[in-house]
Amino acid sequence: MFCVICYPLFFFADLFTFGINVNRIFLSALFFFINTVFLFSQDLNYCRKTLDTLCSPYMEGRGYVNSGDLKAANFIANEFLKLHLKPVLPSSGNSKVDSFSSFLQPFPISVNTFPGKIKLSLNDSVLTPGKDFLVSSSSPSVTGEFPVVANLENPHSTKNSFLIITKEYWKKESKNLLAKKGYAGILVQTGKIPWDVSGETDEFPVIFLFGEVTIPENARISVEIENKYYKKYTAHNIIGLVTGNSKKDSLIVVTAHYDHLGRMGSDTYFPGANDNASGVTLLLCLADYFSKKKELLSYSMLFICFSGEEAGLVGSTYFTENSPIDLNKIRLLINIDLVGYGQEGMMIQNAPSYPKEFAQMDSINNVNKFLVTLKKRGNAPNSDHYPFTMKGVPAFFIYTLGGNKAYHDVFDKPENISLEYFSGVFNLMRIFIERL
Repeated sequence: MFCVICYPLFFFADLFTFGINVNRIFLSALFFFINTVFLFSQDLNYCRKTLDTLCSPYMEGRGYVNSGDLKAANFIANEFLKLHLKPVLPSSGNSKVDSFSSFLQPFPISVNTFPGKIKLSLNDSVLTPGKDFLVSSSSPSVTGEFPVVANLENPHSTKNSFLIITKEYWKKESKNLLAKKGYAGILVQTGKIPWDVSGETDEFPVIFLFGEVTIPENARISVEIENKYYKKYTAHNIIGLVTGNSKKDSLIVVTAHYDHLGRMGSDTYFPGANDNASGVTLLLCLADYFSKKKELLSYSMLFICFSGEEAGLVGSTYFTENSPIDLNKIRLLINIDLVGYGQEGMMIQNAPSYPKEFAQMDSINNVNKFLVTLKKRGNAPNSDHYPFTMKGVPAFFIYTLGGNKAYHDVFDKPENISLEYFSGVFNLMRIFIERL
């Protein structure tokens, strides 16, 4: 591609200068810049396509309804296959890889799902799931029309009704206490809250009404919720290897979770663009780069995409307990989550535990001005790096700061992510890994 671009430029440069001796150093730099911009454009096109694919309705919110998680897993594993990553799972051996299933590590997960109808109305006002209300992720099925009451003092007069409570009361009171009073369900009046994934079901349904929703006097609620609980649903981690050179028996591990919240009913899904299609996209870009630049790698690189993160770090915990590689051989793990923005820089979690590595990354950023700042904080059990740190594995968790605040809701969409800072994060990680 370089030659196709450069020869015409040399020709037109000669015409323009009419034989004047043009500074070849300048032209070389110009042509290198043009070629770099061209390739960068192509890389961003791949990033955008990957982000859009992972967030598409076909992926079902990458949850456990309609096999959305498996659709996403197969897509990622197929990308690993196209990049010629090697499988490391015992069942795959070291034979020639001819199927993306070679990269899949199955594990069981308990999960409550909502594959069917989610309908709610107050009197004649029909509410929109995801925008006006959320069904608690641990709710069971319920169908019917019920009176709405706000009487906590006399539970005998409120049986088989939906109780209205505030968010503060919900925090203070236990589910079991409310269940014993015989309510058919609970309405929690609250501001917008993030949805989640539950591995259990409650005795009665709980519905969170967003602050904009008002409950009329003498209200009746018409509700239809269909849940399906899986005690042992089969999810998958995706694992691929790029072999390094002088230190190939040691590993740099790059991880990102690909699962998200899935569906809340047949009509509402959670795209999960920033969380964490952005992290998977960055991981695939790094895998693409290093699979083609193996000569730059001292260490081998292991790329892992986890499922079950939103359900409580289930996939990463399973990996650490059933690892196909020796965890003691990991030089450093870099977990990527929420990297769709970056206006306010990037956080390096667990950095205080590894000051030398953080200083090296910070120095690279200061020289190249990839991001406005790198911040650091201590460790916390908030993403897939944590089970590794509990096994003594050196690990960073990176996430960008600023940008759209949509999180665990239906508004975390790919069109909200401009990828303005994406190349800076990519290049920072690329150089840092090369220099380890």
